[in-house]
Amino acid sequence: VVSTQSTWGTTAEAFRAGVPCMVTGVLLMDQRFWGKQVHTLGVGPEPVHIRNFASVCVERINAALDPNCEWARNAKLLASSIQGATDDGVLENVQIIDKLSRTLTPISITTSD
Repeated sequence: VVSTQSTWGTTAEAFRAGVPCMVTGVLLMDQRFWGKQVHTLGVGPEPVHIRNFASVCVERINAALDPNCEWARNAKLLASSIQGATDDGVLENVQIIDKLSRTLTPISITTSD
């Protein structure tokens, strides 16, 4: 279980790891956005404002650790759908950009003064 304040990096790593994710202490915009994504994707509970987090924390962690947890099943499915061919994302991205640069037709952009 990943418990995070939900920046894009930690949330993405939870998605990649294939484990349930719980957005904690929601206060600001990115936390609200990623908390909603976690819930919409079914890999964790609805986000909870920081004032209410203590009242649901233990219950939600226990739910995420349950062997029959739907969040865990969904997280594994999500992880399998976003894994790259290798663990080297930089190399994969360079290869994709290289392939695109060889197959795309350049466009010409002109401006009038």
